[in-house]
Amino acid sequence: MAGKHRMRFTDVSITRLHPREREYAVWDTRVAGLGVRVRPSGGRSYVMLEKVGGRSKRVALGSVSTKSIAEVRRECLARQAGSGRGNAPEPARIVPLFRDFVASAWKEAHFERYKPSTQKGVRSLLGNQLLPAFGSKPIDRISRARIEHWFDAFSRTAPGNANRALNLLRQIMTFAIACGHIDTNPAQGIQRNQRRAPVLRIAWRTASL
Repeated sequence: MAGKHRMRFTDVSITRLHPREREYAVWDTRVAGLGVRVRPSGGRSYVMLEKVGGRSKRVALGSVSTKSIAEVRRECLARQAGSGRGNAPEPARIVPLFRDFVASAWKEAHFERYKPSTQKGVRSLLGNQLLPAFGSKPIDRISRARIEHWFDAFSRTAPGNANRALNLLRQIMTFAIACGHIDTNPAQGIQRNQRRAPVLRIAWRTASL
């Protein structure tokens, strides 16, 4: 990996990798092919280079907030050993339920950084809308159609709150991409409710003759 930035990974050094304007990756000096991908949003996830059909591809190994570097090194070496045996099956990617992801990785990375007043509103949107609608679903099983159905129903009674809940869902799913759980954001591109134009009230005065 000539020309690539390399460093000796520790749990502390990884937390010091700050986001830049563009996504970048840093590679471990101890285990070849193991890296950390840092997104502009601040999300950091483990990746590894894996040989498939004679070509290298990046494989997501999960968020840095859910695994230690020691665990990931062992996983990376095990996968590399398996690929060396020929047709060894690739371990299935473990995708968390929406409620578990929100309560662990997302809460640590985002919720706990909010001001108390913001936390109150976010907690309400989660408890009343997002968790009842999506909590029991694995993140990669939440489809755009399901989100649109939920959003349309919520918008009939509270269009403003529906917009805020949709924004929150988009942020959570974007972070799920950074953690390597999904590849695309199913909430992206859904049209928000348009704000109504203010009604102009004109006071007509009858001129006295």
